[in-house]
This record gives sequence, structure tokens and C-alpha cells, in this order.
Amino acid sequence: MLDNLQLNEIDREVVLFTYDFGKLKAKVKSGSKINSKLNPHLQAGSIINARLLAMGEESSRYQIVDALQTDNLFVMTNNSKSAGDQILYMLTALKALLPAELPEPDIWQTITNKQKMDSPRQLLSSLLGLDIEESRCHHCAHETVSFIDLSEAGVVCQNCYGRLMTSGNFLDNFQNQRFLKILKTS
Repeated sequence: MLDNLQLNEIDREVVLFTYDFGKLKAKVKSGSKINSKLNPHLQAGSIINARLLAMGEESSRYQIVDALQTDNLFVMTNNSKSAGDQILYMLTALKALLPAELPEPDIWQTITNKQKMDSPRQLLSSLLGLDIEESRCHHCAHETVSFIDLSEAGVVCQNCYGRLMTSGNFLDNFQNQRFLKILKTS
């Protein structure tokens, strides 16, 4: 599960990353109701077995009719707040970068490998093809980088981040989650 979003008053929309089909969006009817049997299984970071129903022959829209959580990325780490934050950033990056309905079995295998989940920051770096420790700002070449620029698949320093957020439309940059703060390891 990459994300779980409010669709309307009672329905939800989830963003799934599947081994066979890649990134999918699916509707969860009555998913916001307190007595929903699906809601506890559909949290960001959950690894689930789900049954999907295609809504229409030509449609790429799906509906989840049944789900069971089998594992959770947050449990697979050392359970520190820092690791949890890094997993949320990784999920956000995957949601932004993965193309819809294109299988990515190597990325799936990497994410679900419990040994590699000890360092979500390094995992995110490898998934993006970046060496954050050795990278320089791709705008000014500053040595200390603070953010990943998802739109350009590079890294930026604090100064360039401030300049980029004030140029153009700040709200678009923020809502589209263009930038991810690089979390320092302790």
C-alpha cells in the first residue's frame, strides 16, 4: 500500500503497488465507515493480499472487494521514528515516480526484502538511482544536499529548495509533493 486517500464522505481510494501490475488505484466502497472490514488492512506501508474487481471492460479503475494485511513495512524496520519517517518518504517517492500499471518486479522484491528494510534511506536512494551521500545539488553543485527533487530525479540544497519553492507556483510544488526532505541518519 502506497497511500490511502479520502475519496468522498464514505468511500476511500487506495494506491497499491503490486508485483504483477505495478502501481494501481482502487476504490474502497464504504472504506471510511467505522465498521468497515477493509479499513484496518488498508494502511500506507501495509503489505496485503487483495482481491480486485475491474470496473468496466476498458477501464483501468478497480475496486477492492477483499483485503488481508500480511505484513507491514513499519514492523519490518527497527521501529524507530526515524525509520518510520523514512518509510513514509519512500512510499511518497514511489507513488510519485512509479508509472501506472507497469510491473516493476525488481522494485517489489527490494521493498519486501526484510534484510534491506533496515535502512529505508539507502533503499530509497538505490530505488531512485541516487547516491545521496556523494551527491551535490544539481542546480548549484553545493556539497550539502537537503531535498530530493522528484520532478528531476536529483537532489537540491536548502538554498535552491527555497528558491524553487518560491518560483513558479508554490502550491503546485507542495501539493504534487515535488520535494522530499532527506532525512539524516543518526
